[in-house]
Amino acid sequence: MRHLRETIFLPLVLGWDETGNTYWSVDASFAVHNDMKSHTGGVMTLGSGALIAMSTKQKLKTISSTEAELVGVSDSLP
Repeated sequence: MRHLRETIFLPLVLGWDETGNTYWSVDASFAVHNDMKSHTGGVMTLGSGALIAMSTKQKLKTISSTEAELVGVSDSLP
């Protein structure tokens, strides 16, 4: 397993899949923080390589994992 500091010299490879489509992947973990708030992670690609990556604690408390996923999408796309 590599540590992040050991990867500084690895090249960043970005590519696209010739459709010109933008792809978003978003996921949320329900109530993982001490205050029972959820956490969201998201990545935007054009086929290969991440153009944008984010990870953040959600601002709202949700009552289900489904609601946490919807809040995650709402937080990630703007």
